[in-house]
Amino acid sequence: MSRTTALALPFTIVMSVLSFAACNLPENERTENRDDPSQVGSAACTVTETDENSIIIRCPDGSEATINHGKDGVDGTNTEPGDDEACTLIESNGNVHTLKCGSDEIILGDNCKDGFPGDLIISGEQFNGLNSVMATMNLLGCTQIQGNLEIQYSDSEALTDPLLSKITHVGGSVTITSNHFSEFSLAGLKSVGGDITINQNYELTTAGFPVLEVVDGSLNVGIYDPAQGYGGNEKLTDALFPQLTKIGQNFVISGNGSLQNLDGFTSLLSIGQDLLIRQNHELLNIEGIKSLENITGNVAILQNELLGSCDAKMQIQKLPGFAVEDRDAEKLVIDPDLCPK
Repeated sequence: MSRTTALALPFTIVMSVLSFAACNLPENERTENRDDPSQVGSAACTVTETDENSIIIRCPDGSEATINHGKDGVDGTNTEPGDDEACTLIESNGNVHTLKCGSDEIILGDNCKDGFPGDLIISGEQFNGLNSVMATMNLLGCTQIQGNLEIQYSDSEALTDPLLSKITHVGGSVTITSNHFSEFSLAGLKSVGGDITINQNYELTTAGFPVLEVVDGSLNVGIYDPAQGYGGNEKLTDALFPQLTKIGQNFVISGNGSLQNLDGFTSLLSIGQDLLIRQNHELLNIEGIKSLENITGNVAILQNELLGSCDAKMQIQKLPGFAVEDRDAEKLVIDPDLCPK
């Protein structure tokens, strides 16, 4: 049996479901397992693959259901012919979730145990309240993502979903680029397995990561790429990472024309590779990173016209993790015209 239905969620996101009935379990098995969450793992359907437009749910009998984008509807219905029956979450028992579509049901298991599989992409060019990954993550209560989080070409409407404030871990990278909002925060994010890149957000004044502690990859507030040119966030005045202690790879602050200080990084202790501070035309000081205990790679502080380069050089040389006697001149590069050797 194969049919198309619309999935109505509490936050008015609607999706289309193909071959939903194929994933149903026998009634006696559904009832037995629903009463005992510890037994559901072997019988429950799980999210196995995701992309920007669809989610594949695979069930123990080998059948699959594909959830795609649908259309908005207050009651979850869709105006397309043959797509007018709503599916609703009728029960949530611990990590067990039951969806009911007419007389059919599907039991979803704990898809959040190791983080939601796949990426979460929010793009303003397509964002109109319909995002199957966001919908399913909300439905299952997931707070971690195995893949990447990308927010691009979006305005403030894309940031209103409460899911964003609940995400605690992203296994891949976080990319925030080419957006139109002035303020941004990931209020619950504590760790990132890949990079964080905040770049070319021309209206952005404040970027907040209030509880973020670890970035295993690089942290790029703006970018510098000799092959592709410069990036940056022209109006950024506040980059707030008050709990961040470790950056596993590079720390780049580049092309932020309104940033005056690094006071949002007062807890930073370790940089696993290089530190690059370049072309921040209003930067006055780097006192905010005075807690640094270790920089494994090189340091380049260049083309920051208002920065006291000699003061910055002395500050870096005093860091316990930057032993001047063990490094040659190329390890610490400062504008020679502003601070002669």
